[in-house]
Formats: sequence, C-alpha cells, structure tokens
Amino acid sequence: MVQTVRLEGNLIDITGNRVDASTSVTVKKPAPELGPGHNVTTTQPERVDIGPDGEFFLEVVQGVGWLYINGNGWSDSIKFIAAEGMTKLWEAVLNALP
Repeated sequence: MVQTVRLEGNLIDITGNRVDASTSVTVKKPAPELGPGHNVTTTQPERVDIGPDGEFFLEVVQGVGWLYINGNGWSDSIKFIAAEGMTKLWEAVLNALP
C-alpha cells in the first residue's frame, strides 16, 4: 500500500502576491514506481483548489513533484520532494534544494 503525505501551504507565502494575482495553480504529483527495473511512471498535472485566503493542501505520495503557478504575464515552477512526517509544503521545497 502506498502511503500519502498531506502538505499544507499558502499561495501568498510562495508568490508574495495577492491570491487573485495567480490565474491557475496545478501540481504534478510524485508517482510511485510500479515494479522492478526501469519503469517510467507519469502523472498529469492536476488543478489545486486555493481558498480565499490562499491556503491549499496537496495529498501526494513520497517523492519528487512540481507545483506550477501561473499569473498574467508570469509563471513559476516549484520543485518539492515529499517525505514521511512532513506537513508543510515549505518543508518539501527545502528538501528539494541541493
């Protein structure tokens, strides 16, 4: 059974902009390997629901994922690595730093 990690975040903390400055937020979740060998597993980006105050949560498996944020005339891609015991998105973002 694949264990999931629930990561909480706030869009304002990530972008430094007002919530309405972002036009869309999607996540490409980590994907579990399906078996031995060199299998490639992909997932499609999914829409992230953002609360009026900018809060959101992601339910992901452990591993590397990407948060995509788009605004009028700008976009950003934020890498994260989710691990057991994490509860905040910023922990997973720090975990992805070299």
